[in-house]
Amino acid sequence: MRGLAGSGAGARLPRAENAVMTLLLVLFLSAQERGVQDADIDAAVRARVAAMTACRPAELWEHAAALEALGAAAADAVMEGLKSASPQVRLGCAKALLGMNAPEAGEKALRELVDSKAPAELRLAALALLRSSLDDALAPVLQRLAQEDADPRVRIEAARTLWDVAGDRWARERIERFLLSDDKALRDRAALALGEMGYVEGVAKKILARLAGEPTDDGLRAVLILRIERLAKEREASANPFDLGRDALVRQKDAEIARLSQELAALRQVQLRGDKGADPLLDWVMARIRENYVDEAELNEVALRVGAAKGLLNALDRFSTFMDVDETQQFEDSISGAYTGVGAQISQDRDTGQLVIVRPLYNGPAYRAGLKPQDRILEIDGLETKGKDMTEIMRLLKGKRASHVKLQVMRRGWKEPREFDIVRAEIKMENVRTRLLPCGIAYVRLDHFGERAFDELLEGLAALGPAGFQAIILDLRGNPGGLLSEAVKIVDLFVAEDPRPIVTQRGRIGEKAEMSRNAPPQYLSEPLVILIDKASASASEIVAGALQDYDHRAVLVGERTFGKGSVQRIFPVPPELGGLVGGRSALRLTVQYYYLPSGRCIHTRRDAEGRVTAEGGVTPDVEVAPPSWPLWKANELEQLAEMPALKDYVQRLLEPAHAERSAALLLGGDGGDPERYPGFKEFFEQIKDATRCTPADVRLVVRANLWRAYEDAQGRELPADFQDDRQLRRAIAEILKRLGLDPAKEPAYAGIDAPQER
Repeated sequence: MRGLAGSGAGARLPRAENAVMTLLLVLFLSAQERGVQDADIDAAVRARVAAMTACRPAELWEHAAALEALGAAAADAVMEGLKSASPQVRLGCAKALLGMNAPEAGEKALRELVDSKAPAELRLAALALLRSSLDDALAPVLQRLAQEDADPRVRIEAARTLWDVAGDRWARERIERFLLSDDKALRDRAALALGEMGYVEGVAKKILARLAGEPTDDGLRAVLILRIERLAKEREASANPFDLGRDALVRQKDAEIARLSQELAALRQVQLRGDKGADPLLDWVMARIRENYVDEAELNEVALRVGAAKGLLNALDRFSTFMDVDETQQFEDSISGAYTGVGAQISQDRDTGQLVIVRPLYNGPAYRAGLKPQDRILEIDGLETKGKDMTEIMRLLKGKRASHVKLQVMRRGWKEPREFDIVRAEIKMENVRTRLLPCGIAYVRLDHFGERAFDELLEGLAALGPAGFQAIILDLRGNPGGLLSEAVKIVDLFVAEDPRPIVTQRGRIGEKAEMSRNAPPQYLSEPLVILIDKASASASEIVAGALQDYDHRAVLVGERTFGKGSVQRIFPVPPELGGLVGGRSALRLTVQYYYLPSGRCIHTRRDAEGRVTAEGGVTPDVEVAPPSWPLWKANELEQLAEMPALKDYVQRLLEPAHAERSAALLLGGDGGDPERYPGFKEFFEQIKDATRCTPADVRLVVRANLWRAYEDAQGRELPADFQDDRQLRRAIAEILKRLGLDPAKEPAYAGIDAPQER
């Protein structure tokens, strides 16, 4: 079974969390692939069925949702619940089956309940659940219930549903009779039913006008009905076949009517089912808003509900969230690994909460605009990024192809932030990039655990040539996670059989151990070093931590990882409730934690104030921080990078007379010697009076710009520059040590084990 390791590390800034998340990834979470072991599933189903027997109506839907959360593997066990003598249990199980792989069984059970002797509340709920699968075959049953049922509420709703099935005028007449009832509740129910059918007149309209002033769900239904009626009249008045200019106004009215009608239908569904989950405080707040908010025209019930749902999830952990229509679509698009945006891997700094570019994707919009790693994005289209949830940041950065987005960016070394106007483009990200380094070291950069990460890793290693390699460096820096199944298969490549599971998921819905062994081990003897940093999260941490736990199969070099060790499950909002939130939306909820082979949990836990209560993440065997220049040097280096003289010098190094030499220095290393670059002495003499930088400092800027220019000339990204990457240098030194090689005797790696100046 395939699982997912989260989508990276989204975060809520008020808690000062470092949330790692890529624009291109977001969250690779699968609604079907979260489950528990078969034995646990059967036990969980039995427990829920027992609880449903005597629960309150509102609690019934909570149990049904919990059954549905067990996934398709629980369908057979849930179908056994349909045999229960309790109609309440049968209703709950039928509801759960609608969201599994057995909707037919659920619908059959609901049709039987509707035409049974079960309590009226249960039959009304069953009728509501059937709204998405009505057909003519149900019409005779509905006609009989509308005429003969002992409960007048059932007669009204049966007639109302019959109208939806067959548009039967007889059904309308049956409902109109209840407008004269002595029972106020029946009169209200009849008026609401007629209003939803489009008959807002006479006694029904008077009743609806009275209901509209009540702070209840019936009152809200009445408000929506009257709004639809008013819009319909305005539309009719606007429709003029001789005035083409009014077409846009008519279309606007039609769209608003459709939206309100969808919301009205969803609200009716909720009422009939009895699962509205009403909270007295929330009801009170909503009632006060509807009655007193200054601008009635600006009231948007959908926005209010979505906002309330987001607020509820915000009170939990930083990875749980409610995704609105746009966010749900973005999530679904991200699964393919393609999206339209600026093309940058981003994170939020753990300490400052600032939005940081981890890496602009090669030749993407951000790259072409000149953005660099560690740039701070302060504003997006004039909106501050600090305090924004990562989901909101992703929404701001993504957009239509060829659309513009303005970023206010601050770079260390700049005195003032600068504005970048970036044109969005379609982004397709590769999982894996490889390079064969000197001494037969295979360098593998794994940017995220996408759908083909495992296959691409094997293909990348195979493409390194017939001579092969004798050691591997796996670079997981900045990798936010992705598919757990891919992570597990990659671990399998490097370890022999072991009784300990690669990863275990534990939560309230049970425990699941990933033993995998889907991939036969292929690289058991090659020395393995894994590069990690504070932006490595989720599946990255599982790979690094597992290979550390398996008798130190890998040496970890870099920084402590992010500490995202939780499992998020996607709960789509049921289609029949979509109107209440504007369409297809979903709940992303933390349901489990990850545990490594040693039993340690990698999740960092924090209190409500953002303080760490349990340190998570994976600690490297060899801790190496990236370079951090003093502010004065950062200023000088940035000024140097922007000098026209430097740009001219770099271009000269790529001219035919020097191109071969320059390529050799880039790919084979320069030993840290600036004078190995043709004409460097003359160039330094030219600029030395304009900078405080030493020749060694100037070399850094020359090499960085030459590297980028060489990539552009080749039309491809080069995965690794080992010469100036402090962490990669240390990884190579560890590899050479395990190969029994002396770095001093390897020309390409001269001085690689020597400390670098900060």
